[in-house]
Amino acid sequence: MSTSAVRERLHALFEREWAWQLDQTPEMATILGEDGAHDRWTNYSEDAVARRNAHVDDVLAEIAALETGGLDGLDETDRLSLDLFRRQHELKAAGSRFPSHLMPITKMSGLHISMHRAVASVPAGQAEMALARLRTIPDVVAQVVDLLQAGVAVGVTPPRFTIDDVPEQLDVLATQESGAPLFLAAFERAPQALQDEAAKAFADIAAPAFTRLAGHL
Repeated sequence: MSTSAVRERLHALFEREWAWQLDQTPEMATILGEDGAHDRWTNYSEDAVARRNAHVDDVLAEIAALETGGLDGLDETDRLSLDLFRRQHELKAAGSRFPSHLMPITKMSGLHISMHRAVASVPAGQAEMALARLRTIPDVVAQVVDLLQAGVAVGVTPPRFTIDDVPEQLDVLATQESGAPLFLAAFERAPQALQDEAAKAFADIAAPAFTRLAGHL
């Protein structure tokens, strides 16, 4: 393989993987200012987790094939980037051997910590997409409940002290006083009709979902 071909293949892999990461984590895409997925959430279903784990293995195989072909065309910067990229995926592959996805929520992490940012970070001119995201919060909550139940079935559960405050956190998040302003910030400059729809979506759709999750815990 020519010097330029090696470099082009590596950079194509980097670009393709970055695009894949943004597609898989639309909340991150929103926060980074990438348009196109402001109405979606990360898919937390077990099938989606399995697909992501398989993808990591595919990337490692592609890295191995690239290295087998020789890296003479790469300068020091590209070699360092490849080393870090490989290590990142090796760590992901190693981590996937423990089913941490079955413990998707603690008092320090989880949808109750990050969801409002994913809605509030949607650009003001795309408030309709933020509304679509707000309305589908129950879908994500249902996936999280499914993971928690699957964890119980196989004996993978978080220590009680890591989740003992979460029901209270969720109950607070479901209130008009504390939760609503966090989620409705994205609609402050939207037309009044859209603001009203968002307020209704929070009260009738999102808040009850948080309350149901609190009850499950």
